[in-house]
Amino acid sequence: MSQDNTRKSTAERLVAALRDDEFILYRQQIDCIADELDGRPNHEILVRLREEEQKHMPPGMFIPVLEELHLMPMLDRWVVAAVLRWMRDRRAVEADWPLPRNSLNLAADTLADERFAGYVHKHLEGSKFPGWTLSFEILCADAIRHPQHVQRIMSELRAFGCTFSLAGFSGDHMSLVVLEAVRPDFVKIEGSLASHMDQDLDIYTRVEMIFRKCLDMNIRTIAEHVEDRGALLKLREIGVNYAQGFFIGHPEPLV
Repeated sequence: MSQDNTRKSTAERLVAALRDDEFILYRQQIDCIADELDGRPNHEILVRLREEEQKHMPPGMFIPVLEELHLMPMLDRWVVAAVLRWMRDRRAVEADWPLPRNSLNLAADTLADERFAGYVHKHLEGSKFPGWTLSFEILCADAIRHPQHVQRIMSELRAFGCTFSLAGFSGDHMSLVVLEAVRPDFVKIEGSLASHMDQDLDIYTRVEMIFRKCLDMNIRTIAEHVEDRGALLKLREIGVNYAQGFFIGHPEPLV
């Protein structure tokens, strides 16, 4: 099969998976580790592709293909609709179930999609859920490359009550510049920093600097890739608001 035919076949397979709900959602817990803030459950929404015999294809295998084929906006829309449907189903069987803040990743192509905000608004209105239940994650690298797209989509979605995280934040010069420009609600501290801060004073100092900067701007901080108690204790010592990683909780199916 030629490369063009293979590309077409892969695209058709992934579009069919979106149409037929062959993607499934996972969640990874995000714990409040500082003083209690709003008390809402928090988690990041993760996506897997269901394969034969109930195997699940990890995102590292299908996301690059979707990006290459510019199909990520379709996946991001599917995730929005699927999360709202999941919350509706949970509320139908448990009326007092506490609504979580669902953190959804946005791809670079989705940032440029001028109709995405309207899609989110339509589904929020249909679901009757408040906008804060959807919190969108944007990679710091994408915000540096596409600041105008980021500012536009943040302005549009914030009008409906949605919030935003700037993910993969390293505290270097460019990330600090984009922080001032887009002013997210949350900053997700780059995982390599959190996972080594209990072993390296320079990294500890950088995480503390990020926290102080965000505190001054009334931005909450989330440490990613927290994988041991030592890192968690150091994060609490600094005052970082939230933590996510295998020490907090492994990804699990959204049920």
